[in-house]
Amino acid sequence: MRMKLAYLFAAITSVLAFPGCASISTTMGEPGGIGTLAIMYDPGMSALPGRIVTDIGRELATRGYLVRIVKADAKLRLDSSEFGALIVSSPIYAMKPTGLVQSSIAANSGFDRPVFGLLSGFSTTEEDSLSRLSEILVSSRMSLAGGAKIMITDTDEVIGRKLAELCDLIDATLHP
Repeated sequence: MRMKLAYLFAAITSVLAFPGCASISTTMGEPGGIGTLAIMYDPGMSALPGRIVTDIGRELATRGYLVRIVKADAKLRLDSSEFGALIVSSPIYAMKPTGLVQSSIAANSGFDRPVFGLLSGFSTTEEDSLSRLSEILVSSRMSLAGGAKIMITDTDEVIGRKLAELCDLIDATLHP
């Protein structure tokens, strides 16, 4: 009974949090800042993807952005007129983003704002994953403006540096 109530609560929260689809949405930062960004992510099977999405969301919010974090979903539709950029975050399995993220990218075909990748993985053999993400974006009439790859073996210091570098790139792209 308790498990059924938990599923019901999750379903209701999903619908209320982001009407029209089953994605959960979180917002960081204050309206009226220097811009609004969307982060679309798949939490994957480890804690790393959720952690790095939260960390970059906080960093971007401290830089003055309003950040909306949404879970990837094939029904998710983002209105590019509402956002200055999109950050696609996914764990990497078999050298590419998850199927859920790929479906979400396809559902948002033609998103006409800069797109950045934030990928996480287990080994250095997945270094080509940003190129794969770029190919997937191109097939949906989008282009990759830049990205970062976080390894599960990266220290907190390295993760912080990589996220700060990606935030710097986002700032430079949106506010040259």
